[in-house]
Amino acid sequence: MRSMKDFTVLFADDDKEYVSLFEKTLSYFFDHIIIASDGKEACDLFETHACDIVILDLQMPHMSGLEVAKKIRETNKEVPIFITTNYQDFSHAIEGYKYALV
Repeated sequence: MRSMKDFTVLFADDDKEYVSLFEKTLSYFFDHIIIASDGKEACDLFETHACDIVILDLQMPHMSGLEVAKKIRETNKEVPIFITTNYQDFSHAIEGYKYALV
């Protein structure tokens, strides 16, 4: 059985301060963290790396977290996807559940 430390996490968010803090937190649990600063980069990185967990910001440049999640689900139905947001309007976040849940 693999240790969580061996998992590769793709984390996509356009807020540099938040990324810095969240990456530090993730590093306590995972050794392999891939950072994307927008949705398109997240899609490209997912296609070129074997990711075990995906964490996506809801609102990002070029592609939203929902668009990235939809794209990932076209080829991978198994990888866990977590959607995060700083916005208080949860209607879009709720929409993301159908892509995040396996």
